[in-house]
Amino acid sequence: MDVPFIQTNGPIPFRDASGRFLPWVVAVMVYLAALSFVGSVILGNAVSDWQKGVRNRITVELPAAAGPEADKNLEAVVQLLRAVPGVVSADPLPREEVVALLAPWFGPGGAANLPLPRIIDVLAADGEPVDVEKLGTAVTDLVPDARVDGHEVWLDQLVSVGRYLQLMAGVVVVIILAATVLLVGFATRAGLATHKDVIEVLHLIGARDAYIASQFQNHTMWLSLIGAVPGLVLAGLSWLGLYLFMSELDGGIVPSMALGMVGWVGLLAVPLVAVLMATLSARITVMRLLRKVL
Repeated sequence: MDVPFIQTNGPIPFRDASGRFLPWVVAVMVYLAALSFVGSVILGNAVSDWQKGVRNRITVELPAAAGPEADKNLEAVVQLLRAVPGVVSADPLPREEVVALLAPWFGPGGAANLPLPRIIDVLAADGEPVDVEKLGTAVTDLVPDARVDGHEVWLDQLVSVGRYLQLMAGVVVVIILAATVLLVGFATRAGLATHKDVIEVLHLIGARDAYIASQFQNHTMWLSLIGAVPGLVLAGLSWLGLYLFMSELDGGIVPSMALGMVGWVGLLAVPLVAVLMATLSARITVMRLLRKVL
């Protein structure tokens, strides 16, 4: 990105070094902020998928066995579960589905010849929680080695971790934008010192501080736009590459990579916010220094 010096339509000849490094800085900052925002959206999708897939579900696992006795125990447990208040459905998983669930660890069909437990998927009604501990006692009375898992404890922990990571991604975005403002402030100070003689002449012929500040403000805005656009494009290409890569993966643990309407609006807002903050930072810095020094 060989950025030429930009001279606005005004009497200040902006030929300082900020014309070279500021677009690069803004491009990097926008790229990092946009990726952090995309990561936050993907984490939100993952948390929603976890909650939809596991919330209100109970898994009953019967020990691996074959023969009429095992089928009889399975039927008895299913009838027990379906009679529990608050249970919407209780369906045994076919052996093929259990083998498919183990495919990430054993490979496709790798667990087909193993003795596998009988799994019953139980769906509880919303707003009518099932006492998992009491249900487990009733199931083990029928099949002593059975296990009942309500998923609530580990799901809440997993969701808490996901929300925390989302919060941290948001904090990273704020820190990056704040760093952009600081860097723009330093660049503006340097530019003000470089053009001090010109600014003094403008003051002598009657130029107001607001006019001089607008010159720096417009200069910074265009430099920021030059950097923000490629930064956003690179972030979009990075997301697209990750989307294509993740779409090739199988398994329920892969989160949705879709950004949705809110995600796209937020992503497009990142460079606009960066440019706006850089522009305001330049104006505020110039106005403050002019009142203090000149």
